[in-house]
Amino acid sequence: MSTVYFVDANLGQESRTCEECGGVGCDRCGGTGRRYELTPPEPLPVALYRLLEKAGIDEVVEQDDVVAIKIHSGEHTNHRLTPPIFYEAIVKKVVELGGRPFLTDTNTLYTHSRYEAIGHYLTAWRNGYALFHMGAPFIVADGLVGTDAYRVEVEGDVLKEVYVASAIYQSDVLISVDHTTMHP
Repeated sequence: MSTVYFVDANLGQESRTCEECGGVGCDRCGGTGRRYELTPPEPLPVALYRLLEKAGIDEVVEQDDVVAIKIHSGEHTNHRLTPPIFYEAIVKKVVELGGRPFLTDTNTLYTHSRYEAIGHYLTAWRNGYALFHMGAPFIVADGLVGTDAYRVEVEGDVLKEVYVASAIYQSDVLISVDHTTMHP
């Protein structure tokens, strides 16, 4: 890993005397006479892997747990997807803990490629959520036409029952990854 030098006292990193000016102050050190060392940030999937550890995923996923990883598979050529490489990091961590992960999403209410499971699966595959890339299969959570669900009673102010997609309901663990939709 290479080292990058910044002139910023707020970084909280170790500083050293600037070699160019000997600590007097020059353009290279911004007149401070000090150079601050900062290593480049780690790749985002590595950071996500560490975040999962800090969040306590090892306290949630147990040996042989079926783990649903809720993704947004997107429409074909959609650019607002969480890149598959992030889910790959989650899959890797779940497998490391002995879990049995799968990627999942539910069919849409509107008529498009994700309206039913066959088109939905093909769309997910085209967008990079394939078993050979991800290390986990993609399963449409609510079945072939979006009706495979369990009725669950809830104590809401408005809703007293909700329907949970069967593949999610039957899982031991659900990891849901949010995404920015940019909807109006």
